[in-house]
Amino acid sequence: MADLIISGIIEHNHRFLMAHSLLDGSWHFPQTRKHREESLEDAMNRCIHEKTRISLARIFPWIYFRRDSTTTLPHYAFFSGYAERCASVKDTQEQAYEWVIQSTVKDKLHVNTGYKGPILLEAFETYLRLFP
Repeated sequence: MADLIISGIIEHNHRFLMAHSLLDGSWHFPQTRKHREESLEDAMNRCIHEKTRISLARIFPWIYFRRDSTTTLPHYAFFSGYAERCASVKDTQEQAYEWVIQSTVKDKLHVNTGYKGPILLEAFETYLRLFP
């Protein structure tokens, strides 16, 4: 079930940013020249070598997360490879990612698919490992 949800997230607005294989867990990058199948970590490593700095938004373009609405803390929405932020937000994108990790661990991440689970957490942890 999680694979189906994740595959739907990645195919957004007819832009195949990444496609997840339901059969073997590999990731496809249709917009690259080689069209290879790789693990998530291998794919991110390749992007580093090609000097293509990947962001969480490019991996999960539908991710929407926010801090407690009763506070003045910022809201972030990730769509199609960029982050939309409130005008008054002062946090850097790195601080936002750090918050995502903390919130995911505490199971407070809001994803518009309704899915909160280990695949998202694994992706965030991989991102932090590769982009310290």
